[in-house]
Amino acid sequence: MMKLGLTLPISAAEAPSSWVSRLGQLNGSAYVQDFVRDIGLSWRNITQGHTDELSKLSYITSCNLEQIERFALRPGRGRMKFVGNEPIHSHLISFQTQKVCPICVSEAVSNDTQLLRGSPVYWQLDPVVTCREHGVALVKLPPPCQPRCKYDVTGRIVDCLSSIKAAERSALPQDCTSLEKYIIGRIDRQRSVGSTWLDTLEVGVVSKVCTTIFDVIQEKKKHHRTTLDYGSPAEIFVLPP
Repeated sequence: MMKLGLTLPISAAEAPSSWVSRLGQLNGSAYVQDFVRDIGLSWRNITQGHTDELSKLSYITSCNLEQIERFALRPGRGRMKFVGNEPIHSHLISFQTQKVCPICVSEAVSNDTQLLRGSPVYWQLDPVVTCREHGVALVKLPPPCQPRCKYDVTGRIVDCLSSIKAAERSALPQDCTSLEKYIIGRIDRQRSVGSTWLDTLEVGVVSKVCTTIFDVIQEKKKHHRTTLDYGSPAEIFVLPP
């Protein structure tokens, strides 16, 4: 297996699929699937975090395998997925609607539209709506049109570059909430960002409970609910003062 001549480093908290899409762009491919096929790998296996495929990717790019695997998206049991070692319910993460920070993209795109820095995978978690670095709202990209794949992060950004730059010009300050910071910390494996007991709960449970309590406090919800599944929030019993 030959080594890849043109490479670039994987970014902080970047999924392998996002990184490979940037490698494909760097090597002149309009669609990441074509690039992956040309270098003899399986795009499906990369998007699902197969260790054998990521090992081959590590070899041809001379990038450390542990670094590639750290934020790989893998299927789990039932509707669970893993981001690295962190279990995430599939309801909580989506790539169909890509979220990006317009300022990050503007800073990362070179004059020839090469994306020099990748998007962190935690932007795709439903509760994360703010860029922690720039304090602005993330913008949603439209669903991709075939043959563009939903995991082709770089291709989708380039397709929507003009609208992303327009969003950058009109971006308003937005604080990153404590819940967002906690979830980002969980994905980054910085467990010290939250209370120890929260770290024993699945991220989706933490998110559901926190957002439901907030709704109750804000009196946005006028009736009790009785389940803690992902179709409806949990019933919250509020003690009288």
